[in-house]
Amino acid sequence: MKPVWISLVALAALPGAATAGTQSIEVLLHDYLHIAPETIRATVADLLDLRVTNPAENTAAHDFRLDDFDRMTPLLNPGQTVAITAVVDRAGTFEYWCSVPGHRDGGMVGTLVVTDAAGPTPHPPKAEEDASPAPAFLGAAAGLVVAARAVRRRD
Repeated sequence: MKPVWISLVALAALPGAATAGTQSIEVLLHDYLHIAPETIRATVADLLDLRVTNPAENTAAHDFRLDDFDRMTPLLNPGQTVAITAVVDRAGTFEYWCSVPGHRDGGMVGTLVVTDAAGPTPHPPKAEEDASPAPAFLGAAAGLVVAARAVRRRD
């Protein structure tokens, strides 16, 4: 039984493997080329539970795309609703939009702002900085060591 527990702790220590919290968000796709909310804020590892609706009073079909997290809805006719989920596994600023021709250019876009739980959104590394994934790996390894020590202390 203990090896299973250690495996679960190991998965939780890896970046993006566990969710920090769940946000249920209503997204409305309006005919006047507007997506509400215009901005969604989240923290790395949050689970976004998005309920995307094309309101019944609309006359046009719309969809919702969040390509940075490989999420999209089918084309929704007025009155249709679809639920999609996404675990945000990295910090940054990402765009979501309607892909019907002309809608994105007309302003049917929004912004997903994901911050790291430890602080503000990191900036991409400069060319002279080391962009290797070593710091994330070392953080995960440290989590495994702490978990292993915790198991030994319980014995």
